Amino acid sequence: SKPWIRSFASILPSLSKKSAAINTAKTIPTPPISSNQEGWLWSQNPNHYTLQLTAGTSEKAIQAFIKQHHLDGKAIYFHRLRDGKNWYILIYSSYSSYDKAKQAISQLPLAVQKAGPWARQFSAIHAELI
Repeated sequence: SKPWIRSFASILPSLSKKSAAINTAKTIPTPPISSNQEGWLWSQNPNHYTLQLTAGTSEKAIQAFIKQHHLDGKAIYFHRLRDGKNWYILIYSSYSSYDKAKQAISQLPLAVQKAGPWARQFSAIHAELI
């Protein structure tokens, strides 16, 4: 068979279906162990939510936040350029609804709750990755 060109948008629905099948098998899908894995982000249902824990212009500060709050293997970050500056966005888990994501905030360590996490839809993250 010959390779063909497809837009990412055309394969996103099949990724979402696979993700939905995985998500029904697990209550909270686990992000990859290593940080900065956009593949995991793309595999998430665009209608689901995540918690944005923090963001900033220092990758080392994001890594320190992960370490300080024992979030290794539980949270991931991704990189974006905004207004010519590097930004690193730290997110946590995947939830099937806004309400479930909001409820999950109370399950985070108190120090993480004080950082002001907020529920964010994966479709918005996908839009940033393009």
